[in-house]
Amino acid sequence: MRSLDGPRPAAGAAPRAPVPPAGGEPSARAPAAALGRLALLYLLVLLPVGWLGVPRTLVSAGALAALQGGVLVLVMLRDRGRARFRWRPHRRDAAEAGLIATGLVAALALAALLAGALPDPLRESLLRGYRWELQGVAQVPLALGFVLVSAYREELYFRAYLLTVLEEIATPPWLAVLTSALLFGLGHLYQGWLAAVTAVLIGVAFALLYCQRPSVHRLAWAHAAFNLAVLTGTLFAP
Repeated sequence: MRSLDGPRPAAGAAPRAPVPPAGGEPSARAPAAALGRLALLYLLVLLPVGWLGVPRTLVSAGALAALQGGVLVLVMLRDRGRARFRWRPHRRDAAEAGLIATGLVAALALAALLAGALPDPLRESLLRGYRWELQGVAQVPLALGFVLVSAYREELYFRAYLLTVLEEIATPPWLAVLTSALLFGLGHLYQGWLAAVTAVLIGVAFALLYCQRPSVHRLAWAHAAFNLAVLTGTLFAP
């Protein structure tokens, strides 16, 4: 009977070397190269938006975020391929995004109540640095476009790409989650310490949610809804 494993070597012949998997064997320098790409994308694509103080309008910010998100998608497709990421939305994504955003807004409202009890100088120091605010209801549609593209840009990098790469180089899950959250918080430090700490906490939650079910869409939609709620709230700020 013919072997299912293919023809057997002739008697006395040297055994054939095993065929390496497609793509070749992983290089010993692969982790360093992967971390280098992560750092380069973080510095060149994400940090300049906040730390350089540009852009200043919702339109220019949205356009830049869309360009950066496009660059990230191209890098992800070239570097890891479509099979490594779940690009199609799941039927549960919208409902779960709504629940996540509701929880975030409720936590923010509680934090705002607690902040109201702080002395004015301390409260102002915590809020100092927050840049974005709406000048009228007519800007809400612009804000919706801005928060969507900005949320996708950040979720593509901090969750979909960064966590996947860290997993591939055998980073412990707790360290991957912490790294994602801290880098996410650092990217918001230009808005003040309160924004940075809030971003770290949200980053931990979103990283855990992504590890539980790797869907970038539910997190991007929840992220966008939360940011839109914050922006809309500036219309009622004193």
